[in-house]
Amino acid sequence: MKRVKIITASSLFILLMASCSSVNKLNRRLQGSWNISSYSEQHVDEQEASAVNIGSMTFNDDNSGTKKISYRILSNQIADTSRFVWSNTNKTVTIKGENSAFAKTWIILKNQNKKQSWTSTDGKGNVQSIVLQK
Repeated sequence: MKRVKIITASSLFILLMASCSSVNKLNRRLQGSWNISSYSEQHVDEQEASAVNIGSMTFNDDNSGTKKISYRILSNQIADTSRFVWSNTNKTVTIKGENSAFAKTWIILKNQNKKQSWTSTDGKGNVQSIVLQK
């Protein structure tokens, strides 16, 4: 019985450590400046709209950041040059800021050193996708 408890405790510890290391790895990977090579929106009952090379996002090591974004999508001209705060798990990135289409939790689809692909929904069936490249 004691051996089972030790094995269970050891397994939980290893899982916890592995999870923490993947969170920290993503945190370090995101730090720096990323070009937004594409952004798309899929609205319910509407055609998908997208824009390319719309600006950049910089993720600082203190979990703050800045956006310099300008694009036209669905007849709307959008400009966003604001600061944000960010956090991550091993599968998501959350951006918090005021009046920004990018302030939300993003699900990571592709996590590479030089390329990130994320997607998010707004709870109404609308889907946003973003590709970041260094």
